[in-house]
Amino acid sequence: MDIKKVKIAFTQLTEYIFFDENQCFREQASSIQYVKKFIEESEPLILGSLKNEDLYVLYSMLGNAYRVINNAEQAILFFRECMNLTEQHPKRKIVTLIRLGEAYKFANFHQEALDLFEQALTLSTEFKMPDYEDFIYQHKGKCFMELGEIELAKKYLNEALQIRIKKGNMELIKSTQIVLDFLDLKGKLK
Repeated sequence: MDIKKVKIAFTQLTEYIFFDENQCFREQASSIQYVKKFIEESEPLILGSLKNEDLYVLYSMLGNAYRVINNAEQAILFFRECMNLTEQHPKRKIVTLIRLGEAYKFANFHQEALDLFEQALTLSTEFKMPDYEDFIYQHKGKCFMELGEIELAKKYLNEALQIRIKKGNMELIKSTQIVLDFLDLKGKLK
C-alpha cells in the first residue's frame, strides 16, 4: 500500500468510529478488526522512504487508529513521533498536542492530558491560531468529565460550544451539545 491509498483507507475508517456514551464519549471502533487491518497494511510504510510530510500524516493516522482500539501506549508512541516532526509547524504542533493529550487520556493519565491541552492552548494564543481552541476545550471538558469534575467539565464544554456556535459548524455544535445534555441528565438523575 502506498501513502495515497493509506489516506483513502483512513478516511474510510471514519465509518467505523463512534463516540461511546458508556466511556465518557471516547472515540471507539465499531470494527476493531477493520482498524487492525488498516494498521497492519499501513505500518510497514514507516520503513519506506517517505518525506517528513507524509511520515507525519502516517504517524498521525496510526496514532489515531491505535487510540480508537484502546491501545493508548502505541498511540502515544506514534504521536510522540509526530511531535518530532512539528518543530517548524506551529499548527501541526497544536494539533499533535491535542491528539497526544487524547492518547494520554485513553491511557488514564488525565493530568498529563490536561497539561498537553494547556500547552496546545498556550501555543494557540502565542501564534494567534485560535482554529483549534474549541477542540482543546472540548477535550479538556471530557477529561474533567472522566475525573468526575462535572462543573469544570461543563465550563470547558460550554466554552467549546460558544466557539463552535460562532463557527457555525453544526456537526461540532451537536457533538458538544450531546455531552452537555448527557451531563445535565446525569445530574438530574442523582
